[in-house]
Amino acid sequence: MAKVQYPATVLSYIGKIGSGVYYRSHGRGFGYVRQWVVPTPSEQNHLYGNKIHNLSRIWYFTAEQYKSDLRIYAPFWASLDYPVEFLKKRSSNPFSIFFHIFLKFEENFNINFLDFPLSLVIDEFSILPHTIKDTIDQGFLPIPDFDYSELTNNALWEVNYNG
Repeated sequence: MAKVQYPATVLSYIGKIGSGVYYRSHGRGFGYVRQWVVPTPSEQNHLYGNKIHNLSRIWYFTAEQYKSDLRIYAPFWASLDYPVEFLKKRSSNPFSIFFHIFLKFEENFNINFLDFPLSLVIDEFSILPHTIKDTIDQGFLPIPDFDYSELTNNALWEVNYNG
């Protein structure tokens, strides 16, 4: 890290310019700079990326009616407090709710979908509740403050997936 002298017209600069990352100092007229290094992805990054890829493929085969039920549930989902302190708001994106269901399913049944090809993942999803109503009733999603008995459109993963 090197010390940088700023001209009189610049009090300080914080950020990235080219390959340098600039930091502010407590003193006036100078700061610090270091070279910006691109972090190398770890094995965990690749595993998480594969999980998201598999889930996005399953999302692709999910029926539009099921996705519309998720859109109805989404405003309630977004209004819930998030358990992680630094995230103040949940996303109202239907895919984020789908991702939550997927993670709860993996946690409850101790299944890691990275170990299977996509066709077997689809088969494993046959034991997952296929409607938002059943998903709520079985405890994979919080109970909303509205009547959710109409959210009964089937996800149809097995029907839509053609191997």
